[in-house]
Amino acid sequence: MEWLQSLQPERLLIFGLILSRVSGLIGTSTFFSWPEIPWRFRILIALALSGIILPLQWNAPLPVANEGLGGWGLILSEWLIGVSFGLATGLFFSAVQLAGELAARTSGLLLADMFDPNTGEQVPVLSQLYWLIAVCALFLTGGHRAVVVALLESFRAVPLGAFWSFDNLWELLTQLLAEGFLLAVRAAAPVVVALTAATMVLGLLSRTVPQLNILAVGFTINSLLVLVCVAATLTAVALVFQEHFDSFIQNVSEALSQWVVPVA
Repeated sequence: MEWLQSLQPERLLIFGLILSRVSGLIGTSTFFSWPEIPWRFRILIALALSGIILPLQWNAPLPVANEGLGGWGLILSEWLIGVSFGLATGLFFSAVQLAGELAARTSGLLLADMFDPNTGEQVPVLSQLYWLIAVCALFLTGGHRAVVVALLESFRAVPLGAFWSFDNLWELLTQLLAEGFLLAVRAAAPVVVALTAATMVLGLLSRTVPQLNILAVGFTINSLLVLVCVAATLTAVALVFQEHFDSFIQNVSEALSQWVVPVA
């Protein structure tokens, strides 16, 4: 254990700040904060990532603590940087579920809810389906690695111990919400357009053939049309999810470089 005694206290402080930033991401990101993942495993991931990052920040200058908060202010600042990336992924998956809710509301499947263990709420079946498609698409295309890479790049744009300036906070929130609504509309558009056209056709049929039970026939047709549209646009929707996820992470990275002012 001689190597532990040879470590300087300043390097331990650097490791603590790195661990704070990494734990903020691990604790809030959708990729790592599933209820099925034990807390011990999350702590192990945070310690492992911090140990990998430590040699890259070994010669980083020692941060200056805030006069009012002291070292806790530095820890809180680093933790918020990691949380910002985690919340960005959370907003992304909320937009994905919104896309499924828009499609379910148009098709009449909004009553077919199921329990979502990630949010603890009842969500439409299409929302859960789109959520699973987004998770699979991002894991296959390296979305979880993109979040970690963005966190690593943040150490270059935002040095350890930097102070925050929330001048463009509302601008970032507006960008993320606008990106989320655009994602929901683009993902649900094929289903919504197809169901709208089918509803218009059924309306004309009800006028032409009044004896036809449109309520019974229409619900069956809408259900089948939803399944066909989702299956036909599965690849396109996955590409849309990947494109907007990259935009979410890029917006947060650019905002952090503008907010945080390094201490001289």
